[in-house]
Amino acid sequence: MRIVDRNVPLTRYSGPMDHGLGLSEIKAGFGSGNPIARSQLWVTLRDFLNLQGISPADITGSKGVLLEGSEITSLILSEALDYFYRALYNFYAQDKLVEYGYSTWSHVTNYYSSYFSIHALLRVQGRSLTRIWRKQTDDGRISGQAYYIFPFDFINHQYVICTNYQSAGHHYPAWHIFYVIYRNFSFSPSEFEKIFKRRNVDSEFEELEFRVQQNYEPWQGFSEIWNPQVIPDLIANYTRLSQCEDDKEIETLSRLTTDPDYRFYARSVLRILFCQSILREICATNQSLLNCLDQRKNDVISFIRNVTPREIANSVINRLPSLMNLT
Repeated sequence: MRIVDRNVPLTRYSGPMDHGLGLSEIKAGFGSGNPIARSQLWVTLRDFLNLQGISPADITGSKGVLLEGSEITSLILSEALDYFYRALYNFYAQDKLVEYGYSTWSHVTNYYSSYFSIHALLRVQGRSLTRIWRKQTDDGRISGQAYYIFPFDFINHQYVICTNYQSAGHHYPAWHIFYVIYRNFSFSPSEFEKIFKRRNVDSEFEELEFRVQQNYEPWQGFSEIWNPQVIPDLIANYTRLSQCEDDKEIETLSRLTTDPDYRFYARSVLRILFCQSILREICATNQSLLNCLDQRKNDVISFIRNVTPREIANSVINRLPSLMNLT
């Protein structure tokens, strides 16, 4: 890893900051990288920047640092895989919550499935929102300035670190950047566009705001505890909407991304499938990467077997392993 420019101005990196990579660029950049390592990007960057005498005060929204290093690319891909599996984990968790009548908490958990997919998909684009110099508070929370890392020249593993896209927490910036970066992205099948094109949603923050409303706003959500009699209907409605015909799952889920009752669930499934499809395209360019992905296959199958998803005829939860080519 090396420093290309300690003081790169916003005028020089504002274009790349909002430029989304095409699939061929993504495959070329990651395909020339090293095998995936299980370590954290922020730790590597913090240690390197400290050695170079760069402090948090040296990086702002108008003045970034330009780095070059294939290890950055490898770490970003590693984190993409980690977030992808977190998304899958939360999707199975939200279904288990519905099974036992925890409808509101299922909504919240489903949100996190999509949120982790968003972070995986940002990293697939060579991007990361992270706290490089972080502190842990007495109550265990992580605090510190959030930094935006994005490709300046992805093929040559050059990245800018700056503090643009600041707001409360990581949730709002992540959703905004996701829709900005994927606005011109093309992928087959075209049904996936329903979960990454801004024109297909009412608001780029609607899933986040629904989670906040359900979890925190008084008298929103938690109907199952105020009126337990609704639980059987909630489960039945979820079961009915989660069924798809053979070979039409993606088409059906795409259509349901605007359904008032099912849209967020449908989007979370499609994001998992979309993310996995891109990851497989990336890993197919490099045998070491492909081996890493295939080694995880048995672990994922074992996880799904052990969490015992409900056996519902034609349900997405039961069809997901085959849709992901795990069986």
